[in-house]
Amino acid sequence: KDGVFFTLCLSCGVFLVGLVQWGVFGFYKFEPFAMLGGVIWAVGNACVPFIIQNCGLSGQLVWSVTNMLTGWATGTFGLFGKEKDTVEYFGINV
Repeated sequence: KDGVFFTLCLSCGVFLVGLVQWGVFGFYKFEPFAMLGGVIWAVGNACVPFIIQNCGLSGQLVWSVTNMLTGWATGTFGLFGKEKDTVEYFGINV
């Protein structure tokens, strides 16, 4: 009713799909740093129902824009150890 159960089901589903994918591709080397990213994502996902309950959909808008800008900045400026992405027309990318 309040979104917490949905968030739990979503997180369990993502975990199970990842587990199946890991098995299908041969149980490759486990990467703990990638798991840290998943934990951060899951904690963020768990906060969404409370943010929407307290701030309404404007909280969801702020949350989504922050995610989008973080992803854009990571690729454009090469944050977190990622190489910069080259774009043919930078003005269109901004």
